[in-house]
Amino acid sequence: MSAHPRRRFAPGSLRPKPRHTGWLAYAPGREEEPLALTPAERQLAELYDGQRSAADILERARLELGMHLDAEALERFAAELAMAGLLQAGREEPLPSPPISDVRGGAYGSQAIPPSTMPGSLAGPGLMGSLLRLVTDRSTLRYKRYRQVPTQPWTRLGAPLIAPLANPFALIGWLAACLLLLYGLWRQRLAVFSDLGNLSGPGMLALNLALGWTLVHLATVSARSAAISRYAGLKPKLGLIRGMFGQPMLYVDSRGPAEAGDRATRTRIVGAGLSAPLVLFTLAALTWFLSRGSANALSPYSLGIGFIALFGLLLRANPLLRLDGYFLLAQWLGIPNLREQAFTASKQRRGTGWSPAQRSLPRPALYLFRALAVGNLLLLLGLMLFPLQALTARYGALGLIPLMVVLGVIVTQSFRNARSGASNLNLGQLQPSPWWRRSKRFWAISLTLLLLAFVPYRYHPSGDFLVLPGDRADVRALTAGDVREVLVQEGETVKAGQVLARIAADESRAQVASGEARLAQLRADLSLAGKGGKLEEVEVARSALDTASKRAEVSAAQAQRVQEAFRRKSVTAQEYDRARGQADVDKKALEEARRRLELVKSPAVSDRIAAIEAQIRDVQAQLVYHRQQFAYTEVKAPIAGVVVSGSLQFARGQFLNRGDLLAVIEDSQERIAEVRISESAIGEIAPGKSARARVWAFPASSFMGEVRRIAPAAEAGPYGKVVRVQVALADPEHRLLPGMTGNAKLQGDWHPAIVVFSRALLRFVFVELWSWIP
Repeated sequence: MSAHPRRRFAPGSLRPKPRHTGWLAYAPGREEEPLALTPAERQLAELYDGQRSAADILERARLELGMHLDAEALERFAAELAMAGLLQAGREEPLPSPPISDVRGGAYGSQAIPPSTMPGSLAGPGLMGSLLRLVTDRSTLRYKRYRQVPTQPWTRLGAPLIAPLANPFALIGWLAACLLLLYGLWRQRLAVFSDLGNLSGPGMLALNLALGWTLVHLATVSARSAAISRYAGLKPKLGLIRGMFGQPMLYVDSRGPAEAGDRATRTRIVGAGLSAPLVLFTLAALTWFLSRGSANALSPYSLGIGFIALFGLLLRANPLLRLDGYFLLAQWLGIPNLREQAFTASKQRRGTGWSPAQRSLPRPALYLFRALAVGNLLLLLGLMLFPLQALTARYGALGLIPLMVVLGVIVTQSFRNARSGASNLNLGQLQPSPWWRRSKRFWAISLTLLLLAFVPYRYHPSGDFLVLPGDRADVRALTAGDVREVLVQEGETVKAGQVLARIAADESRAQVASGEARLAQLRADLSLAGKGGKLEEVEVARSALDTASKRAEVSAAQAQRVQEAFRRKSVTAQEYDRARGQADVDKKALEEARRRLELVKSPAVSDRIAAIEAQIRDVQAQLVYHRQQFAYTEVKAPIAGVVVSGSLQFARGQFLNRGDLLAVIEDSQERIAEVRISESAIGEIAPGKSARARVWAFPASSFMGEVRRIAPAAEAGPYGKVVRVQVALADPEHRLLPGMTGNAKLQGDWHPAIVVFSRALLRFVFVELWSWIP
C-alpha cells in the first residue's frame, strides 16, 4: 500500500536532452524506455507530489505555470506518466487508464497492450462507463443516431429496482427471497413445465421473448439511471439509440464524476445492472404463485418473464463476459484487469501482473474467478433445462437447436472475450505449442482419464417411489344402521376376524326371531296337515286369528305414530326401528294365523302338504339371510394388520349405509416401494435384483430391498413414459410409513463407465438421430 494518499511522480532518474531542449525521465528498472518531457511538462509532473488532488494540480498549473488545462487533458498526461512507470498510485487515488483509442487502436506500437485500468490501482474507474457498455465514444454514438431523452421518468421507475443496494441487510433479504422462490418453483416444477408448455407455441414464444427482453432492458437502464442519481448525486444522461436489429434501445451515460466516484459509489452503479433483473424475477415469480391456476394468460407470461429476467441476471453475472458481474468482482477484489490476468496466469501457470514492477495476481483470486465462471455456466445450463422440457415436448429434437445455439454462443463469447480486449500482457509472446508437445503430467492425466472411461461400472437406474403396505383392506359396513360401539383405535394392531365396531341390530334381531317362529309354526302345520284337524283345533285356530288380527292393528298404528315422531326428531332411531320391526312381526303372525285356520278346516291332501313344505324351505332361506345380516352388525377385520383410519374414533353415532367405509387396515409386516423408472432404463432391471431406497424423512438412512415385480405396461409420467417396479424393502425398525416418498436406485448391469455416464447422449444418437436417416 502506498504511503501517499494521492498520485506521486517518482522517476528513477532525470537526464537532460541534448542542447537542454527537454528531459528524459527513466522509470526504475526501465532504462531502455525513457519518456521525453518538455520543461513545462516536467514542472507539471512534479506537481504530483502525493498530496495534491487533480483540482489542486489544475489550479497550480494555471497560477504558477500559466497552463490552462481541463480535467481530461490532465488525465491523459497522467496516463502517459503511468504507462512510462513514472507515476505511483495513492491510497485514495488510483492510477488513470489510457484513452480508449489507445487501448483498441494499438497506439502504443510494439509494446504490450495496456490494461483496461493501470495496474496497482484500486480498480480504477477510468473506463468504467465504456467498459460496462453503458456508453461508447462520440463517433459510435453519432453512428447509432444518439438522441437524448428525459431522465426523470426512468429514474423514478428505477428507484424501486435498486432497493437491494440500500444496505447489506436489504441485499441479503432480496437474495433470500429469490432463493426461496427458486425452491418453490422447483417444488412446483410440474406446474412450471405445464405453464412453459403453454408458451412454447411460435407466436406466444416470440411475444414472450420480446416482452421479457424489453422489460429486462428497460429495468436495467432505469436502475442504472436511479443509481447514478441517488449515489453519485448527479443527473444521469439517457440516450435513445438504434440496436443491432434496428430496435430502439436506451443508453445511460456514466462518464465523468459518476465513474470517478469512490469505490462504494462505483460498486452500486455497477451492481444496479444485477439488482434490476433480481427484483424483476422476484416480482414475476410472486405474480406466478398468486395467479397460477387462473384461466387468464397472466400466469404463463409472468413465469416466462421471470425466467428471462433470471437468465439475464446470470448472463450479466458471468465473470467471463465484460459485463456487470465481472466489473463488480473486479471492484471487490481490487484487480481491474482480473480477467486478462486470470487468463494469462492460466497460460503461464502462475499469477503475475502486466509488468514485473507491478503486483501479482493472488492465487485465491484466480481460483475464485475460475469457480465463479464454471458455476455461472452450470447455472445457465440448469436454467435452460426448464424451457428445454417444454420445447422438446412440442417440437421433439428440433427444440434442442435454439437452446444449443444460445449455449454455444454464450460459451464461445465467454472464452473468446477472455482472450481478447485490453490485455495486460504482451500475449503475442505466448505462442501456443503444438498439441503433441505436452508435458508428461498432461499425458499422464489423459491416459488416466482414458483408462477410467473403460473401467467397468454398474449402472443403477433411479426413480422416485411411494411406500406401500404389504397388504391393505377397506373395512366397510355390510348392513345399514347407526354405529353403536367402537372397539379399536387408530394405530392398534388387530387380528383377522376381530370385531372392530357394532352396528344397531334391533331390526335384524327381530327378523331372525320372526323367521324362527314362523319356521316352527310351519313345521307344526305340516304335522297337522298330515292327519287332519279336529273341531277343537278349529276353534283354537279361529281364536288365534282374532288375537293376531288385533295385535297387528295395534302394532301398525303404533309404528305409524313412531314414524311421525321420528320425522319430528322426537324419538330415537332405535325406538323407530323397534316399532317398525314389531309391526312387521305381528303382520306376519296374522298371515300365519289365517293359513293355520284354513289348514285345520281343510282335510289332509297331498297338495296341501307339498305347499307347506315349500313354505318351510322359503322361510329357512330367509332365516339364513336374516341371520347373516344380524352377524354383519358386528364389523370385523378382514385381514390382520394395523388400523390406519383417522375418523374411526369419531364414528360412534354415525349412520352408515351399506358399503360405507368405516376403517382401513394395512399389513405392517412388509413394506413395498413402488418405484417409477424411466422406460429407457427398464431393460436393466429384472425381478430378484437388489435395490436401495432413501426417503425424505430419513435422508441419512438407506433401506435395502429386492425387486419383486415389474408392471406389464408403461404409463405416462411427469417427464415421459415410466414403468412401475415394486420393490420389497427391509424395515425391521418399522420406520417407513405408507405414503412416504423418496428416491430409489435399482441394480442394473455392468458397462464401461463412459457408456454409463453418456447414456442420454447415446440414446439420442441411436434412437433420435437414427430416425432422421432416410
